[in-house]
Amino acid sequence: MLAWRPRDLDGAYLPFLQGEGLANYRADPAFLAGLEGDWDDNPQMAILRWIDVFSDKAVTWEDLDDARHA
Repeated sequence: MLAWRPRDLDGAYLPFLQGEGLANYRADPAFLAGLEGDWDDNPQMAILRWIDVFSDKAVTWEDLDDARHA
């Protein structure tokens, strides 16, 4: 399973940045709606969007709880 592991980060192994392991986002209509174009036409744009969404440090555990109960 791909993840942000300390061992991978120490070795600069970041497969997500090459689009590896993002298939669930490619199939997510909500994620795709936030793109400014087609994933296949500009995969780097899609990866940058994923980084922006995935690494949002403003998201808290309370946000997750709110989403679960929405």
